[in-house]
Amino acid sequence: MRISQIFLYLLLVIMSVLTSCADDDGSDIPIDRGEDFYPISDGREATYQVDSVVFNSFLETIDTFQYFVQYRTAGPVADRTTPTNLVIKSLRSDTAHSWEFHSKQEVSKSEDDIIENIANSKVIKLSFPILDMDAWDANIYNAEEEQIFSYNGVDKQFSGKYISFDSTVLIDQGSRNNELEEIYGREVYARGIRLLYRIHVDKRSDQIGQEIPDGYECQYHLLETNP
Repeated sequence: MRISQIFLYLLLVIMSVLTSCADDDGSDIPIDRGEDFYPISDGREATYQVDSVVFNSFLETIDTFQYFVQYRTAGPVADRTTPTNLVIKSLRSDTAHSWEFHSKQEVSKSEDDIIENIANSKVIKLSFPILDMDAWDANIYNAEEEQIFSYNGVDKQFSGKYISFDSTVLIDQGSRNNELEEIYGREVYARGIRLLYRIHVDKRSDQIGQEIPDGYECQYHLLETNP
């Protein structure tokens, strides 16, 4: 074999190896950013049963309440730098009553996050891409103190009170737990659905051993939703 032929053969081998490496580097595989955990398309509706407990140390009472909340995506909001939809929140005490308007909020979706804007206070609900144990300051766009949200379990099965899903993400929203305080928040989102479950607890005592604290515990349970 001539030198030129040997050189050509080696060149073809090198090119074959490089091509194989390029095909295997995963560059053509789309990255799952988890954006379908919070769809914001028009016309979406979700109904929740809310179970609430209110603690009052002065009156020495523990009162329970139950009501229903509906979130409806009403349509796009103009003149925003990122795609933004208006969401209407309505309430009713039971299924025998009609929905009554409660408030409205804006939901913005960018390359980096999902932001809920309620009464001109912006909170980063999800940060992209969704990766287990990733954390962020949810209050970076408002005047509140730092609040660290973090993912704790991605694409895990979650059994709600009424509806369960196989692919969910759990978000821890910070906590303080000691002899005088029990404060924490947690939300679970399901792919293609949005919020599946929420719990917020804020109970505080003036002294150690106080029988009834002051504060509340509130849970949202998804009842039904449309595509």
